[in-house]
Amino acid sequence: MKQKKQINMDKEHKKLLHSLNWVTGVLKRYFDGKLKEREKEIVEEQLKVIDRRAERENSLTEKQLNESDERIRKQILLRLGLEDPEKETERRTSVPPKPIWATTVSSFRKYAAVAALLVAVIVTSYFIFNKLPFLKSEGTELLQAKTILLQTGETEMKKVILPDGTTIYLNNNTRLSYYSDEFNKKEREVTLEEGEAFFEVAKNDKKPFIVHSGDIATTVRGTSFNIKAYSMLEDIVISVRTGIVDVTAEEKMLEQLTVNRQIIINKSTEQFTSGKIDWQNAVGWMDNRLVLYDAGINELKLRLQQQFDIQIQIAQDVLEDVRFTASFRADASLEDVMEILNTLYGINYRIKDNTLIINE
Repeated sequence: MKQKKQINMDKEHKKLLHSLNWVTGVLKRYFDGKLKEREKEIVEEQLKVIDRRAERENSLTEKQLNESDERIRKQILLRLGLEDPEKETERRTSVPPKPIWATTVSSFRKYAAVAALLVAVIVTSYFIFNKLPFLKSEGTELLQAKTILLQTGETEMKKVILPDGTTIYLNNNTRLSYYSDEFNKKEREVTLEEGEAFFEVAKNDKKPFIVHSGDIATTVRGTSFNIKAYSMLEDIVISVRTGIVDVTAEEKMLEQLTVNRQIIINKSTEQFTSGKIDWQNAVGWMDNRLVLYDAGINELKLRLQQQFDIQIQIAQDVLEDVRFTASFRADASLEDVMEILNTLYGINYRIKDNTLIINE
């Protein structure tokens, strides 16, 4: 049994090494300007995702980045269960070798601190090269998994049913993906790449259902809940209608939510708050209702665009410190909404053609 486990681990190591090798190769081709236009677009989409994880590293000094590089290099080797090649070299010679990461580092830093990027590559390498169909090489057999992408347009909502019977309702401008080859084997994993979705998870105590949204993982076995994770908003918000939901960040438990409980996680600071809510307001969008709960100006703009399909112009720095809480009927007009917001929060506005203009 131990030998069989070791063989499986060796295969997993090889898959990870192939993944890392080819992701690095494609990034090098990207920096050298050798990718086709569509290939370039896909790589840039993934780099943007990685960049958001690395924003916190941008203020580091060169010395701090180099120290971070070394820590990450050791973490990667540890994850793969490999010996440190530099230690082996040091046993044979007193001249320290040039780190094999050096040439890659200078290119990667065009986009983010190398430490965060290398971690992201290790964590997301399967995701990246499975989304890039051109990651192939003669004589090399790569793991291929079919990625199913579910998405909605600017004014579109959609109901989908996954193979395990789970029902998902997607709000406007939402993207959700999962690996069809792996889904519902040991676990049921999906990624909410952008937007908002309400999940009615089919009960299965043996196979947890996991939703990834950035660094946040939401784990259940059979329950219903809403996740709001628009990139233009500063928070990820998870609200529970039924059952129990475990919310973790990088495998650290943040909160276990129950009925009518909600957690709000700031994506920049990683600070979070939790408390009671009315789940019907949390999913008001499903009934075509405009609901604001402790919402900033960006969410106000997002919700108005979703509700009324209009263009919005907001004067710089206007209402930046205001938090909006209000609920409106499904049949409320734009004029009705703005008049109430003007009364509550002193919003000065005018409507011209199909554009809402908000100023001081």
